[in-house]
Amino acid sequence: MPQSGGEIALLDLLKRHRFLEGLPHQAVVELARHARPVTFGRDEIILRTGDPSTSFYLLVSGTACIEVSRPVYTVCIQTLGPGEAFGWSAVLGEPFTVFQVKAREPVQAIELPATVVTALCEADTQVAATFYRKLAELLARRVKALELRLAEFLGSPRQAEPNRQ
Repeated sequence: MPQSGGEIALLDLLKRHRFLEGLPHQAVVELARHARPVTFGRDEIILRTGDPSTSFYLLVSGTACIEVSRPVYTVCIQTLGPGEAFGWSAVLGEPFTVFQVKAREPVQAIELPATVVTALCEADTQVAATFYRKLAELLARRVKALELRLAEFLGSPRQAEPNRQ
């Protein structure tokens, strides 16, 4: 079946997205079949803590904050930009969203149903290895960001990042 212009543009965005680098072409094509472009306005809540977790998102443009949100406070722990991803709880089988995500400015993203992502990973070990390695890197950055924000709140001086070689 021929692809429409919208499907081709979406496939091109997915092929160029940093989070999907290294995935086999056919896996990216399969993701594109189920992907949906989404937009969010400034200050719009994209994911709310405790809501059902069903999709994984690839940020295409704009910035968003990963937030710890409780009834008495909300704290931005990490700012994401184009090429980054969020919604990891959905692809790890967590039934509810862990961190709130809020658009800081207009955001364009690609929504991937978690069921499609996990089915692809279950069907192909190369896809699984690449995807979950990227996910582990994403989670490590979240933990580091959370650690730095906690240190700020506790009054510790911000530690310089070690040189990476």
